[in-house]
Formats: sequence, C-alpha cells, structure tokens
Amino acid sequence: MNILVRRQWNPFELINREMNRLFDMKPEERDASGLLLNLYESGDAYYVKAELPGVKPDDIQIEVTGELLKVSGERKGIENVDDEHFRRQERWVGRWSRELTFPKRVNADDVTADMAHGLLTVRVAKAESEKPRRITVRPSEN
Repeated sequence: MNILVRRQWNPFELINREMNRLFDMKPEERDASGLLLNLYESGDAYYVKAELPGVKPDDIQIEVTGELLKVSGERKGIENVDDEHFRRQERWVGRWSRELTFPKRVNADDVTADMAHGLLTVRVAKAESEKPRRITVRPSEN
C-alpha cells in the first residue's frame, strides 16, 4: 500500500536550499566568473567596464575576435595564509573568464584597456562599416 504525504509548498525553501548549497561549496567549485560587467556604446566605440579589485593588470588577458570579447585572468589568494587557517573565505580566488558579444561588428585592431582602482575599462572601436556616414546632397545639374 502506498501512502501519499502532502506537504504545503514553501516558496523560500528552494532559495534557502540553493543558498546553503552555494555557501557549502569550496571556492574552486563556485562559478568564479562572478565578474560584473557593464557594456555601453558612445560615439564610435563600445566600452566595457569590469570590477576587478585585487587583480593586477598583468594577470588579465583580453581577446577580441569578430564580435566576441573575452576577458580572463586570475585572482591570487593571500600570500602566507594556508587554506586550513581561514575561518571564512568569501572572496573568490583562482582563474576566471567572461565572454560577451557586441551588438554590432567591431574593429579588433583598435582596442585599448586601462585599469585604475580595481576598475578595468576596455574600449573597442566599432567597425568602419558600422559607423554612421554623412552623405552630402549635391545639387542636380538640370
């Protein structure tokens, strides 16, 4: 004989279970691509801004292929502190990677990147074919 037990649905049960699962994971098991990006367009270029506190510019790689931007790198842990001495570790360390697709074609030969105060700014020029062109209207010869 099968007995069916009916439980009342709790909308917060799933959220609570997922939060517990996330915080019980080891840092290397978490999605380290928690890299926060902003993409905006201004004039003849796209700008990508990413928060990377504690990451050195030498530890960042940027690639542009076609309409795809890939930002990857590594955040190193605190030196001289072994994992067993941590009582709580919420800042992620290790390799990370993020990709985003631009809305239109870009010029992969015209890309600059600057880092200041933990904020990475990447400027990617739009492809010439995507830039607005001004057409001059000439008077007719008639």
